[in-house]
Formats: sequence, structure tokens, C-alpha cells
Amino acid sequence: MPLDFPPTFIARCQGFDESEEEFHFLWQEQQFSVKADQNLKITDGALVLIQSSQGKFIPEKVLYAPPESLKADGDALRWRKLNQSPSRFHCLKARHFILRSIRDWFDQQDFLEVQTPARVKAPNPEAHFNLIQCNQGYMVTSPEFQMKRMLVGGFEKIYQISACYRGQEVGRWHNPEFTMLEWYRVGENWQRLCGDIQEMIKYLPREWISPKKHKMLGDVWQLTTVNDLLKEFWQFEIRPTDQAADLLEKLDNNGHGDWINQQGINEETFQVVFGRIWNELEKQLGWERPCLVTDWPPQLASLAQLNPDGFAERVECYVSGMEIANGFGELTAPDEQRQRFETELVHRSRVGKIDVALDHKFLDALVEGMPPSCGMALGIERLLIWLLDTSSIESVMAFKESEIF
Repeated sequence: MPLDFPPTFIARCQGFDESEEEFHFLWQEQQFSVKADQNLKITDGALVLIQSSQGKFIPEKVLYAPPESLKADGDALRWRKLNQSPSRFHCLKARHFILRSIRDWFDQQDFLEVQTPARVKAPNPEAHFNLIQCNQGYMVTSPEFQMKRMLVGGFEKIYQISACYRGQEVGRWHNPEFTMLEWYRVGENWQRLCGDIQEMIKYLPREWISPKKHKMLGDVWQLTTVNDLLKEFWQFEIRPTDQAADLLEKLDNNGHGDWINQQGINEETFQVVFGRIWNELEKQLGWERPCLVTDWPPQLASLAQLNPDGFAERVECYVSGMEIANGFGELTAPDEQRQRFETELVHRSRVGKIDVALDHKFLDALVEGMPPSCGMALGIERLLIWLLDTSSIESVMAFKESEIF
């Protein structure tokens, strides 16, 4: 998005074009050229004070000249490499305006923005999390437990945009530190979350969203179930009582025996077998329009309650083969939640993950009584990857893990 140049600004010299006898400059992410001035010694990478008037640029003063040429991986050009489109510079500006609009949407819905601790004594014990330890505790994988304690305390509509931490998650769509939007409604169900995410994303400023996504934002989103998708892509359905052996039998009976052998599946848990199946399936979701998937196996209920059919009241949102959000009709029964946590501790031990304490303050809050509620967590970086049509999480973060450590 082009910017107007201010009357006075500081630009970075990108080099000298001998054939044109002019210097190339970069201001924010915009390029411009200036005819050579014999009175100023401008070198590659120099910071130069520029006067701007009626489309003309006049170098006034060299403020700093680096001792050597700029490094390709240095900070001077890190966010505005000319071969990246959109540039990280553009993406970070878009991030600012999109986050501002998200807050504006929640304000219009009368939500209260809250901030809970980034460090906790007892983290989520689910076995798939690689936890990041810190002094006397762990960095949060999500603010979920603390926000639900606030629901017990009388807050009815709350949201939070905060950093979350999950170790060993590095890749195209992953970084150990990332940003989560999480919100909760008392007295509502998971269907309301489906409305929330659609309304909020449609509210975001189109001028900062890739034109390729505009049509998709205007379409009606797909709402489907896990079993509908399993039947379409794998030719079978599951029951709430199914175990790992049942999944393998159904795969084999429907012509997927070779796939089982390729995966090397032997005595795996239901979660592992289903996860392998779903990893193949989810790549196909959300390419023509966003896809919301509900009715999950009870083994994947996490902190969601079960519906009368025995499936989890969990809804996940997929775009371009990528999960961006996960919501629950929340489990409020303290005994059931404790039992699930204890099961996860057993799973953690089996897969060699560090042992953790249960969050007794959260469980005690459930005993006091958490009202019927729903809540959703949305990955901000993944949302931006999709909306800005960029290829990786690096483009929408100021710093990725390897740029800090």
C-alpha cells in the first residue's frame, strides 16, 4: 500500500547506479531514486536525511555510514527484502491494523479484554504438548485455565490476545512462541462460536487482506462433521466407542491396508491412529471456503463436553488445508475434568514427556461452579498467513525463533 512521503524523513541508501548516476534509497518499504550529489559522500547502507517537496527528493545530510556493506541477513533489510511479496514489512503493518480491528469487533460485542499470567505452576497436561519450563513453573500453552477461572468469578464475555508457548514447534506454520486470540461466552454453545469467527473475520479491513481472499470471505462457510469427512475421504465412519483396533479394521476393510503398512502403525493408541488419518484429510479442507468441523471423537474431547450422541462438542476451523481455530462447548463437570487430566498424565508418561502437576486451582474453581459456556482459541499468525496469502509464519512475525536464539 503506497505511502505519502513526509516533508523530512530518514532513508537507507541501497546503492549507486553508475549508468543513471543516481542513488537508490529505501524508506519503510518504498523505493525511490535521487541524482548524485557531489557535496555528500553517500555510501551503500548509509542513513540519509531527505527533504521531500512536490515529488522531488533532496539529500540533506548523511546521518550514519556503516563501516561495511549491509548483510543480507541483517536487520537493515530483514523485514523489507525486495524479492518477498508481500514483504514482512507490509505483513507487520497489516498485522497491526487487523489486530486493531479484532479488538474493535470485540468491543462492539461488549466483551472485556483481559490479561492473564504468561507463567504458571501447573500447565495443560495433554500429552501432545512439549512444555517450556521457566523459573518455578512453565510458560502457558494457552490462557484457557485462567480465563475459565474468571468465568467462575462472574465474568461473562471475555477475550485475550496473548503470547503462548509450545516447545519444539518449529516449521512452516509453527514457532515456539506465537500469538493466540481466545474468547469465552457464558450461556452460549459452540454454534455461537461459529457465528463469532465468521462475523469477526468478515469485519476485518479488506484493504489489508489479499484480494485473492475477498471472495472466500464473502462466501457461506462450510459446516460439517468429522464423520461426514471420514466418509467422503476414507469411506468409513466412527462410533464414540471405537478404539484404535476398530479404526485399523475399518481402514483395512475399505482398501487402505497399504496405507497402514506405509505408516508403520502397530500397537498405537486411538489418538495416534486417528491423528495420522486426520493429518492426511485436513490438507484437503478449506480451499474453496473456510470449513468448520464438529462432532469429534470423545478421545479428543480435551476440555469439551460430550453431546447426547457421545461425540465431543468441539469445532475446528480450517482454511487452505490449515487449522486456524479450535473451540469447545465447555466441560464444566469437575470430576470428569480431573479424570481426563489424570488420563493425560498417564499418556505423558508413556510417550516420555516430563511429569507435571495438575492445576488444582482450576479444578477447585470448577467445583465452585463454572456456568455453561463456550470458548474458542484462534492462532493470530495462522490467520494472517491465510489472509495475507503468504507462505509461512516467518512473514507475519517480527522475529522467528532462529532470529533470536
